[in-house]
Amino acid sequence: MAQQGSSGISSGWQKSSGMTELPDNLGDILMFRGLTSSQLDAVRKVITLKRLRAGEVLVETDEQGEAAYVIHTGFVRIRVIRGDGDETTLGILGPGDIVGEMSLVDRLTRSATVVAHEPTTLLVLNRNLFTTLIEHVPVIGLNLATVLSRRLRIANSHTLALASMDVDGRIAHQLLVYAREYGKPGTGTSVRIPFHLTQTDIASIVGASRVRVNQILGEYRRAGLITIDSAGHITLLDPAAWSRQVLS
Repeated sequence: MAQQGSSGISSGWQKSSGMTELPDNLGDILMFRGLTSSQLDAVRKVITLKRLRAGEVLVETDEQGEAAYVIHTGFVRIRVIRGDGDETTLGILGPGDIVGEMSLVDRLTRSATVVAHEPTTLLVLNRNLFTTLIEHVPVIGLNLATVLSRRLRIANSHTLALASMDVDGRIAHQLLVYAREYGKPGTGTSVRIPFHLTQTDIASIVGASRVRVNQILGEYRRAGLITIDSAGHITLLDPAAWSRQVLS
């Protein structure tokens, strides 16, 4: 595709159904970073935007996958149902991340349910478009590898934390990961996690009880390590010092 004009690029793609108000900064999104202007113009002609309300399901476990989704704004929660019927949150993904790509690559059913954690907009890559991009745009393949590599590193560190840390350390680790990956600078050295985290969310992700999470967050607040606003957004007041103090 790198050597093709936009008309040749888009001729083999089928337009997804959905909304068409695409972001102006398409080239700033990691999956599309490095594309030429003509390539971006061609992508704009065939890609679409999907909006979800908070709590709305994007994909369900075991359903057939016909599209992948690049998160543009907002956050989604990845969840599975355990053998005992209880729900477990595996993690929360945000802007720049991709979900649903596994089913397009291996043609198996969805491995988890994805739910909007808050109002979210996603760029829809239907199977035909996803395959064409991977096959004909080398930079897209590299960008996808970068996104998945980052996700794998986070998953590996999460597994290590579960295996080697107590509950206090696991909570600290998870908050620091979210601050590093998605955090917004605040006053001084503080970093705000830009999505709400309930005690239940954290308990599910780190494998602890909600009561224990409540106790530990209370200790962090009294120690001046974090603040939590009325909407459930957690701010790490000094992540570097916080990391040394809590994880030491």
